[in-house]
Amino acid sequence: MNFYGRFSRAAKNMARKIEATSFKEMAWKNGGGKTRELFAIPHPEKMGAFLFRLSAAQVESDGPFSFFPDIDRALLLLGGDGFILKLTGDNRREIRLDEKLSPIYFAGEEKIECKLINGICQDFNVMIDRNYGKVMIEIIQEVAPTLSLVSDGKLFIVEVDKSRILCLHLLDEKEHFIVLGPRSRERTLIKIELFVN
Repeated sequence: MNFYGRFSRAAKNMARKIEATSFKEMAWKNGGGKTRELFAIPHPEKMGAFLFRLSAAQVESDGPFSFFPDIDRALLLLGGDGFILKLTGDNRREIRLDEKLSPIYFAGEEKIECKLINGICQDFNVMIDRNYGKVMIEIIQEVAPTLSLVSDGKLFIVEVDKSRILCLHLLDEKEHFIVLGPRSRERTLIKIELFVN
C-alpha cells in the first residue's frame, strides 16, 4: 500500500463524512429560493440562531437577503451566471458575483438586494458569528491527492462536482488529517478552517 493509501485508511477513522442526502432543505421565508444546511453550531443563548453555519442555496428570483446581525458572511457561486448584490444601507456599493468559486465577503447586517444576472443560480454560504470566531477559505482544484491537516480549530471540506455538492468532511479534533483524491477535473474542494476566539 502506498503513502496515500495508508493515510486514506487512517483518515477514515479520524474524519466524519456527511453525505448530501443528509443535508436539511428549507424554503426561504420570502419564497425566492431554497437552502440546504450542511452543518451548523447552534447559538447557546439565542433560540433559532447559530454561531457557525455552512449552507448551499438555489437562488430562484430577485429579492432581499435575510438580515443576520453580528454575522460575517462569505458567498461562493457554484452554478449559473451569478448575481449582483446591491448594498443599500450606510455602506452603499454593488458586488458582482459571476466568477465561480471565488468568494465574496460582507456583513450579515447589511441591507442587500439580490438581482440575478441570467436566471437561477446555486451558491455556497459560510456564516460565522464574529464574536465566536473567524474562518479561512481555500479552493483546491488540483487533480492530485490532497492532504489536509488541522492543528487548532475545526476543519470542514466540501466536495463539489461542477455545481453539485457531494458531501461534507468534518474534522473536529486537534491534530487530525484527511487525504482526499485523486479527483476528476470537474471536482473541487472547498476547505473551510474555523478558528474560535
